[in-house]
Order: sequence, then C-alpha cells, then structure tokens
Amino acid sequence: MGDPSVTKKEVLVGSEKTPNKEFITITDIETGEILDQFWRERRKKPSGRPPDGGKQPNFYRVYCTNWADVIDRKRLTFSEIGVLMSLMRFVDWESNFLIHPITRQNLSCQEIAKLLNTERNRLNEHMEVLHKKGLLAIVKCGGNGFPNHYILNTNILFKGNRIKDVNEHKRFIKDCAYEPPVKVKYKEREGR
Repeated sequence: MGDPSVTKKEVLVGSEKTPNKEFITITDIETGEILDQFWRERRKKPSGRPPDGGKQPNFYRVYCTNWADVIDRKRLTFSEIGVLMSLMRFVDWESNFLIHPITRQNLSCQEIAKLLNTERNRLNEHMEVLHKKGLLAIVKCGGNGFPNHYILNTNILFKGNRIKDVNEHKRFIKDCAYEPPVKVKYKEREGR
C-alpha cells in the first residue's frame, strides 16, 4: 500500500435486518470505535436514474380512438395528416401550445414554416383546414399585424402528465368543429 492516506484496519461489520432495510454498523476491532452507521435499503428493482444517467424519453399521448375517428370522419388528406404530425414536434410540455424548441416561445405560422422548411402560404392553407376541422385552435394575439399562436386539440394528443392550464382544453369542448367519441379529462398542474 503505497498511498500514505490509506491505512489498514480490521473492522467488524454488524447488520440488523428488517423486512426491506438493513442497519449497518462498522466498528474498529482494536478500539471498539464506531466508524460508520447507515441504513441500506433492499429493493428488487434499482431506484433512481439508470446507470448511464440518461433522461427518460419525452412522450406523446395519442388517444387512439379519437385519432382513428379523426382519420375516418374528418377525411384528412395525406398532406393534412403530415402537417398535423409535423406540428406535434412543437407541442409544449403539459400544454398544447406550439412553441419553439429552443426559445420556448409561442410560434407564429411564419416561424413554424421556417422551422419546417416550407412555404408559409402553403402551411397556412393546411393550418386553416385543420382549424376548420377542429384539430387546431388559432389564438389571436392583438389586432391586425400581430402573429397568431396555435394549440393542437387536446382530445387527440397531449405531451406530459397534467395540463398547466385547463382552459386550453376547455376551448376544444365547446363550439369546436370536432366532437371526439372519447372525451378526455385532464387534471390541472398545481402551483402554476
């Protein structure tokens, strides 16, 4: 043992067990001094983050019954389905507002078109159709000259566990062109 900070000691390791925990005592044999005491928990599965330290992947909840209904009843074209699926990329966590993936700010049609590398006019046409079919809400922000913001219908998909503001969901319950076969209910995130 070449390292002077490392010393050799003989220790006694004591263990008191309960059904799922163990109290460990480490005692120096020569002096009887307790060097350390701690609880060790026994689990069948590991707790905490995985060994690689990675995050859990983000997920979307796509409500299958409602999604199939949209495809069947709303008669979406492949282009409209493509636009709707592309817009999913911008859904905020626990809010269906479409936001910029880096700045986290609400997106306008022009900004979405730029991020999707497409023409604004073509995208706007598809978004208007999705709005008329009740799959996308257009949020007016001010008068003329101010950009619109967008919310995907929360009865079709959602990203997260609880909704930040239940009013985002309520806008798709009343006066919406899409009446889902399964009405989704959300719990509001506490402490917004």
